[in-house]
Amino acid sequence: MGKRLISQNRGRGTPTYRAPSHKYKADLRHPRVDENTSLQGEVIDIEHDPARSAPIAKVAFENGEELFLLASEGVAVGNIIECGDDAEVKPGNIVPIGNVPEGFFICNIESKPNDGGKFVRSSGVYATVVTHEPTRTAVSMPSGNIKWLNPDGQKKVLHEFKEGKKIRTHHRDMIILPEMIGIAIEVHNGKEFVNVELQPEMIGHRFGEFAPTRSRVNHGSAGVGATRSSKFVPLK
Repeated sequence: MGKRLISQNRGRGTPTYRAPSHKYKADLRHPRVDENTSLQGEVIDIEHDPARSAPIAKVAFENGEELFLLASEGVAVGNIIECGDDAEVKPGNIVPIGNVPEGFFICNIESKPNDGGKFVRSSGVYATVVTHEPTRTAVSMPSGNIKWLNPDGQKKVLHEFKEGKKIRTHHRDMIILPEMIGIAIEVHNGKEFVNVELQPEMIGHRFGEFAPTRSRVNHGSAGVGATRSSKFVPLK
């Protein structure tokens, strides 16, 4: 006797395959802040939301509004969260992506201004600000792809890249851009991190080209009358 396909069971709409949306705590969004101003709030609780893998923080803002925000690394009860154009660029704050220095780790990035955040929202993931242009900002996504975004879009600062500290990455397919020249990074080759100093002649190449996964074997010269493929020649 045949059995129902999983797609048929899903289409039936039983609780097994239905999202428990009645348990979701909040539709996360960034607070609305007037241009060239900032808004402060205090973290009053850290909670788990069945809708996502990352924890969420309940923040009471000075204007009387209470919102749930994604809790980035280091955020704890009692911390002060600041958001807006004039907010300080530090872990946990929400600022326009155009104000973030190159090398910072960020999360919950807006695709368009005031959309509440669309990218890099899962637990444990982050993106890196690569470079700025007058009308756009380049961000290295967790997949290794470079995405150009509106510099007025907001995001949450995860971590500050300290001067003198190397960036570690597993993204071997990331293309080296001119703005990266002079930065010391460590690229993972499958076994360990390999130190790479980015030079001008590396522009356009990928990180993985300078962190080989295996050592090259140099064979000696073949003997007189011998060939490399002689063992594959059928005997007469």
